[in-house]
Amino acid sequence: MTDETAPPAEDLDALIRRVDNDRWLATRFVADPEQRADLIALYAFDYELARAGRVTSTPLLAEIRLTWWREALDEVYGGDPVRYHPAVAALAQAIQRRNLPRELLEAMIDSRIDELESGPVASKAESPVVHAAALLLDPATPPHFTASQLSADAFPAVLPLAIGHIRNPVLKRLRLVWSVATGRI
Repeated sequence: MTDETAPPAEDLDALIRRVDNDRWLATRFVADPEQRADLIALYAFDYELARAGRVTSTPLLAEIRLTWWREALDEVYGGDPVRYHPAVAALAQAIQRRNLPRELLEAMIDSRIDELESGPVASKAESPVVHAAALLLDPATPPHFTASQLSADAFPAVLPLAIGHIRNPVLKRLRLVWSVATGRI
Protein backbone atom coordinates (compact mmCIF):
# COMPACT_ATOMS: atom_id res chain seq x y z
CA MET A 1 0.00 0.00 0.00
CA THR A 2 1.28 3.41 -0.81
CA ASP A 3 1.27 6.33 1.55
CA GLU A 4 -1.26 8.13 -0.67
CA THR A 5 -3.91 5.51 0.11
CA ALA A 6 -3.19 5.29 3.82
CA PRO A 7 -5.83 6.85 6.04
CA PRO A 8 -4.72 9.76 8.13
CA ALA A 9 -3.74 8.34 11.51
CA GLU A 10 -5.49 11.28 13.16
CA ASP A 11 -8.88 10.15 11.82
CA LEU A 12 -8.71 6.71 13.42
CA ASP A 13 -7.18 8.20 16.55
CA ALA A 14 -10.12 10.63 16.82
CA LEU A 15 -12.57 7.78 16.20
CA ILE A 16 -11.14 5.66 19.02
CA ARG A 17 -11.00 8.67 21.31
CA ARG A 18 -14.71 9.25 20.64
CA VAL A 19 -16.00 5.66 20.79
CA ASP A 20 -13.62 3.99 23.27
CA ASN A 21 -11.95 6.61 25.39
CA ASP A 22 -10.49 4.02 27.79
CA ARG A 23 -8.52 2.29 25.06
CA TRP A 24 -7.55 5.61 23.53
CA LEU A 25 -6.23 6.77 26.90
CA ALA A 26 -4.21 3.56 27.21
CA THR A 27 -2.58 4.22 23.83
CA ARG A 28 -1.14 7.44 25.23
CA PHE A 29 1.25 5.23 27.24
CA VAL A 30 2.83 3.98 23.99
CA ALA A 31 5.75 6.26 23.19
CA ASP A 32 6.50 5.09 19.65
CA PRO A 33 4.07 6.90 17.29
CA GLU A 34 4.13 4.08 14.73
CA GLN A 35 3.40 1.46 17.38
CA ARG A 36 0.64 3.67 18.81
CA ALA A 37 -0.89 3.99 15.32
CA ASP A 38 -0.80 0.20 14.95
CA LEU A 39 -2.58 -0.19 18.28
CA ILE A 40 -5.18 2.37 17.22
CA ALA A 41 -5.67 0.37 13.99
CA LEU A 42 -6.28 -2.80 16.01
CA TYR A 43 -8.79 -1.00 18.22
CA ALA A 44 -10.52 0.48 15.15
CA PHE A 45 -10.80 -3.03 13.72
CA ASP A 46 -12.33 -4.25 16.99
CA TYR A 47 -14.73 -1.30 17.03
CA GLU A 48 -15.91 -2.13 13.51
CA LEU A 49 -16.42 -5.78 14.48
CA ALA A 50 -18.44 -4.79 17.55
CA ARG A 51 -20.42 -2.33 15.47
CA ALA A 52 -21.62 -5.12 13.14
CA GLY A 53 -24.04 -6.38 15.76
CA ARG A 54 -25.27 -2.91 16.71
CA VAL A 55 -26.05 -1.48 13.29
CA THR A 56 -27.94 -4.45 11.87
CA SER A 57 -31.47 -5.61 12.54
CA THR A 58 -30.76 -9.36 12.62
CA PRO A 59 -27.87 -11.63 13.61
CA LEU A 60 -27.69 -12.91 10.03
CA LEU A 61 -27.01 -9.40 8.69
CA ALA A 62 -24.37 -8.92 11.38
CA GLU A 63 -22.71 -12.18 10.32
CA ILE A 64 -22.64 -10.92 6.73
CA ARG A 65 -20.84 -7.79 7.92
CA LEU A 66 -18.38 -9.91 9.91
CA THR A 67 -17.80 -12.06 6.82
CA TRP A 68 -16.87 -8.87 4.97
CA TRP A 69 -14.16 -8.29 7.56
CA ARG A 70 -12.95 -11.89 7.28
CA GLU A 71 -12.67 -11.40 3.51
CA ALA A 72 -10.71 -8.22 4.13
CA LEU A 73 -8.25 -10.29 6.19
CA ASP A 74 -8.04 -12.74 3.27
CA GLU A 75 -6.93 -9.85 1.07
CA VAL A 76 -4.42 -8.54 3.59
CA TYR A 77 -2.83 -11.90 4.32
CA GLY A 78 -3.11 -13.05 0.70
CA GLY A 79 -1.11 -10.11 -0.57
CA ASP A 80 -4.02 -8.96 -2.72
CA PRO A 81 -5.01 -5.31 -3.04
CA VAL A 82 -7.07 -4.50 0.03
CA ARG A 83 -10.52 -2.96 -0.10
CA TYR A 84 -10.53 0.61 0.98
CA HIS A 85 -11.78 1.19 4.44
CA PRO A 86 -9.74 3.28 6.87
CA ALA A 87 -9.58 0.51 9.48
CA VAL A 88 -8.63 -2.14 6.90
CA ALA A 89 -5.89 0.05 5.41
CA ALA A 90 -4.42 0.85 8.83
CA LEU A 91 -4.72 -2.75 10.01
CA ALA A 92 -2.92 -3.94 6.86
CA GLN A 93 -0.03 -1.65 7.73
CA ALA A 94 0.01 -2.89 11.33
CA ILE A 95 -0.01 -6.52 10.21
CA GLN A 96 2.87 -5.86 7.84
CA ARG A 97 4.94 -3.98 10.45
CA ARG A 98 4.18 -6.19 13.47
CA ASN A 99 3.65 -9.59 11.83
CA LEU A 100 0.38 -10.06 13.73
CA PRO A 101 -0.85 -13.65 13.50
CA ARG A 102 -4.01 -14.07 11.49
CA GLU A 103 -5.38 -16.52 14.07
CA LEU A 104 -5.76 -13.74 16.65
CA LEU A 105 -7.61 -11.45 14.26
CA GLU A 106 -9.82 -14.36 13.17
CA ALA A 107 -10.47 -15.08 16.86
CA MET A 108 -11.67 -11.50 17.25
CA ILE A 109 -14.20 -12.08 14.47
CA ASP A 110 -15.19 -15.48 15.87
CA SER A 111 -15.79 -14.01 19.32
CA ARG A 112 -18.15 -11.42 17.80
CA ILE A 113 -20.04 -14.19 15.99
CA ASP A 114 -20.29 -16.09 19.28
CA GLU A 115 -21.65 -12.95 20.95
CA LEU A 116 -24.38 -12.75 18.30
CA GLU A 117 -25.47 -16.28 19.12
CA SER A 118 -25.13 -16.39 22.89
CA GLY A 119 -24.03 -13.03 24.26
CA PRO A 120 -20.56 -12.16 25.56
CA VAL A 121 -18.58 -15.33 26.20
CA ALA A 122 -15.05 -14.34 27.19
CA SER A 123 -14.07 -12.02 29.97
CA LYS A 124 -12.46 -8.81 28.79
CA ALA A 125 -9.12 -9.96 30.17
CA GLU A 126 -9.23 -13.10 28.02
CA SER A 127 -10.49 -11.44 24.86
CA PRO A 128 -8.53 -11.87 21.65
CA VAL A 129 -8.18 -8.10 21.24
CA VAL A 130 -6.33 -7.83 24.56
CA HIS A 131 -3.99 -10.63 23.48
CA ALA A 132 -3.50 -9.08 20.03
CA ALA A 133 -2.75 -5.69 21.61
CA ALA A 134 -0.25 -7.22 24.02
CA LEU A 135 1.42 -9.12 21.18
CA LEU A 136 1.54 -5.98 19.05
CA LEU A 137 3.30 -4.13 21.87
CA ASP A 138 5.62 -7.02 22.82
CA PRO A 139 6.14 -9.92 20.39
CA ALA A 140 7.34 -12.09 23.30
CA THR A 141 3.88 -12.07 24.92
CA PRO A 142 2.93 -15.66 25.82
CA PRO A 143 -0.28 -17.18 24.40
CA HIS A 144 -1.95 -17.28 27.84
CA PHE A 145 -1.04 -14.63 30.36
CA THR A 146 -2.19 -12.61 33.32
CA ALA A 147 -1.64 -8.88 33.56
CA SER A 148 1.22 -9.41 36.02
CA GLN A 149 3.09 -11.54 33.44
CA LEU A 150 3.16 -8.82 30.79
CA SER A 151 6.27 -6.83 30.08
CA ALA A 152 6.33 -3.10 30.65
CA ASP A 153 6.06 -2.68 26.87
CA ALA A 154 2.80 -4.66 26.73
CA PHE A 155 1.08 -3.27 29.81
CA PRO A 156 -0.98 -0.62 27.90
CA ALA A 157 -2.95 -3.56 26.43
CA VAL A 158 -4.55 -4.18 29.83
CA LEU A 159 -4.90 -0.58 31.02
CA PRO A 160 -8.55 -0.31 29.92
CA LEU A 161 -9.35 -3.21 32.26
CA ALA A 162 -8.06 -1.21 35.23
CA ILE A 163 -10.36 1.69 34.47
CA GLY A 164 -13.47 -0.45 34.74
CA HIS A 165 -16.87 1.09 34.12
CA ILE A 166 -16.29 4.50 35.64
CA ARG A 167 -18.12 7.19 33.67
CA ASN A 168 -16.51 10.31 35.11
CA PRO A 169 -13.41 11.09 33.00
CA VAL A 170 -11.51 12.63 35.91
CA LEU A 171 -12.17 9.59 38.11
CA LYS A 172 -11.10 7.30 35.24
CA ARG A 173 -7.76 9.03 35.00
CA LEU A 174 -7.29 8.99 38.77
CA ARG A 175 -8.10 5.27 38.90
CA LEU A 176 -5.63 4.63 36.10
CA VAL A 177 -2.87 6.56 37.85
CA TRP A 178 -3.66 4.82 41.13
CA SER A 179 -3.61 1.37 39.47
CA VAL A 180 -0.21 2.07 37.91
CA ALA A 181 1.21 3.64 41.08
CA THR A 182 0.12 0.75 43.31
CA GLY A 183 1.35 -1.91 40.90
CA ARG A 184 -2.08 -3.38 40.15
CA ILE A 185 -1.20 -3.09 36.47
